Amino acid sequence: MTAPVVCFDLGNVLVKLRFDRCVRELCRLGHRDYSSVRSMTPPFFDEHGLALSCGALGADAFLDRLASQFGVEHLDRGIVAGAWCSIFDVWQEMEAVAQAAVDSGAAVWLLSNTDPMHFAYIHAKMPVLDAFAGWHLSYEIGANKPDAAYYQRFFDRATVEPAQCVFFDDRPENVDAARVLGMDAVLFTGDIVAVRSKLKAIGLNVAV
Repeated sequence: MTAPVVCFDLGNVLVKLRFDRCVRELCRLGHRDYSSVRSMTPPFFDEHGLALSCGALGADAFLDRLASQFGVEHLDRGIVAGAWCSIFDVWQEMEAVAQAAVDSGAAVWLLSNTDPMHFAYIHAKMPVLDAFAGWHLSYEIGANKPDAAYYQRFFDRATVEPAQCVFFDDRPENVDAARVLGMDAVLFTGDIVAVRSKLKAIGLNVAV
């Protein structure tokens, strides 16, 4: 039997995300009313955020754009970057799940739409990532999920067949795209017991 390959998304799977925290902090720095920007497309999902996450826009250019949006052009880029990276909360229970998958002997991969600032920030806080078989990061490969090219480059890079892969992601469009390509993709809704049960069901020594 071919060994399973376990693939985890990052945001809202291995770590919790608080998008509003970044926006609130930028509003505070720019002396803007949060309610006045709530209808704005979040910077994570606007054209500039998406360009950053697939490597089409550099970090400095993105931070300058972000600063301009919130009227904080006078601030050092490092302060703006700090606000940009403030979205993460550690999720110890899911880190433990990832560690259990590693300890079981599975090849564990990170499949994430992310950017160099976010990944550097969270990598420093998550030692378990260094035990993974690899990281497949959107900004390094030039594609975002749910683009089929993102997944295909992963299959080629990891030399795996889609059917070998169990993939956990919190966004339905990413799960749907993975399933079309033949992955055993699971929509993660925060149910950690369900993740453990799935890993046990595919033969990993993971406690439920």
